[in-house]
This record gives sequence, structure tokens and C-alpha cells, in this order.
Amino acid sequence: DQILKVNTQDFRGLVREDAVLYLLEIPKGETVTILAQSRADVYRDILACGRGDSFFIRSHFECEK
Repeated sequence: DQILKVNTQDFRGLVREDAVLYLLEIPKGETVTILAQSRADVYRDILACGRGDSFFIRSHFECEK
């Protein structure tokens, strides 16, 4: 999946380091709204050609529908 927006911050075009810094600055307990888009095609391409890294985000939240 690709993160498009977190709260009011547009994540499209952000480098990983800037995205991480933004996420780390969110105060504990604050409500966070994430807009994400499934990008299975991009994921498959990354796996197929071996590019990519070991960057993962572990999330601890309850999903509200």
C-alpha cells in the first residue's frame, strides 16, 4: 500500500526520512487519519526485481469502519 496523506500532510513525493520525521512528531494519543491506496502492481514489481529495502512500519491501532 502507498500512504497518500496523513492528517493534512500530503505524503505523495515525500522521501522516506521526511515521512518518518512527520510521523514521529505526532503527539501520543492524537487521532491520526491515514489515506492509503493499494498498489499491488508496484509491490509485485519490487519483489520481482529485488529492489526495495527492509523498511516497514508497524502499526498499533484499532480500525474503525
